Amino acid sequence: MWTPKIRLKECLGDKNQEHCTVFNMMRLVEFLFRHTREPEYLQYMEYNQYNGLMTQTYWTGEDVEGNPKKGLFTY
Repeated sequence: MWTPKIRLKECLGDKNQEHCTVFNMMRLVEFLFRHTREPEYLQYMEYNQYNGLMTQTYWTGEDVEGNPKKGLFTY
């Protein structure tokens, strides 16, 4: 998404997230789990899978005019 300089914050709200952060944390946690075998890392991966990745695709809402929309804004 391209926005004018210093205007990205106007597009952000409670229905979007920085998707690359979720992806990078998943990579880090996978690395940590492989080296420690601690199950807490798998639980974190599961939560991130549902709350971070799948939510971006499956959330359904409406725009300001009431038209159905699918997915969330990701930057």
